[in-house]
Amino acid sequence: MPDEEHLRNFLRPGAQPVDEESGLPALPAGDYKPYSAPANKPVFAVHFIKPSGEIRSFQYADLDSDSRYEPAVIRMRFTGTTVLEVIIHGRNLWRLYDGIHRQVIRWVMEASRDFAKDGDSIVSRIDIREVKRERNEQTEEAKESA
Repeated sequence: MPDEEHLRNFLRPGAQPVDEESGLPALPAGDYKPYSAPANKPVFAVHFIKPSGEIRSFQYADLDSDSRYEPAVIRMRFTGTTVLEVIIHGRNLWRLYDGIHRQVIRWVMEASRDFAKDGDSIVSRIDIREVKRERNEQTEEAKESA
């Protein structure tokens, strides 16, 4: 109903349109937000959205405690059946980093191009890669000799 939508927008001024089914951003063409507004309580998962519409999702329960923040890069590891590193490149990312570690960010969206004004947050690239575990040769040798 149009009246309900108007009421929701009135109650949440400046709120970003959300797809009712997925809870992910429903942005008009040309609009961009780097990440969701913080939820008022922890959420279970974070979704990483590429400009093509591809989405990779991770459970916050799998977020490793050794994350790293640099002014233009956030590095996190998720430990599921394989260890995956998520690297977020961009600018003005502190609020995103903090929100992820408070588990209140629902999604992060990569921009198709860099058009942010100075001081605005932007996610210019999201890389997700498997972390190969290095075998400790000394440990392997000790196991074989035992």
